[in-house]
Amino acid sequence: MLSSIRERYLHTLDQIAKAAAGSGRIPEEVRLVVVSKTQPLEVIRAAIAAGISMFGENYAEEALGKIAALKETEVEWHMIGHVQSRKADIIARNFSMLHSLDSSKLAEKMERICSELNRTLPVLLEFNVSGEESKFGFSAWEENHWSDLKPDIEKILSFSHLHVNGLMTMPPLFEDPERSALISSVCESCGIIWQTSFLKCSGRNYPWAPAWIILRPSRKGQLLCGSERQF
Repeated sequence: MLSSIRERYLHTLDQIAKAAAGSGRIPEEVRLVVVSKTQPLEVIRAAIAAGISMFGENYAEEALGKIAALKETEVEWHMIGHVQSRKADIIARNFSMLHSLDSSKLAEKMERICSELNRTLPVLLEFNVSGEESKFGFSAWEENHWSDLKPDIEKILSFSHLHVNGLMTMPPLFEDPERSALISSVCESCGIIWQTSFLKCSGRNYPWAPAWIILRPSRKGQLLCGSERQF
């Protein structure tokens, strides 16, 4: 198991390096988060031994057991799934980053809890740019409504205990990759200027800013650790 995970991990890093070089980016700027939801501890331990240090979890309660069991390791835990407001405290106390901040209500609660904990939590704003009802996020699929997002976004950007690192979204998969750059237009309309280059697209990975790098769509957890049903 260890050797196969390491082989796939190194192959993925090689893909990232080639894509970064092709767009003038520095490969080390691109951060790879491996989705570990539903994976048992032995698989995650093998992944850690293979050199992986950042894991993404969808379910807060499931992640807590893994975090506790692996607390002696130098691992970053990222929450990539939808977060209910009542579970904000779990995220604030146990995760290195939240990838799915999808409402001003959740942001206000996260800000209050992080203030009480005296910590700053890096977050990604989740935008729904496809209009699919199955997806969460700020409604951003209609261009004439982009400016309506600005008050909420400005409020979140003003919080002192939430650090907005970028966006998390799943844009429609166009034949022309450049069309997926509509996300940057959303940012401009909302008055957002990112100081970091971290865009995480669920299921597809677009290391972003100042240039787009389009990698082949794949769920990195399944690619590296195997499918959810395999173990």
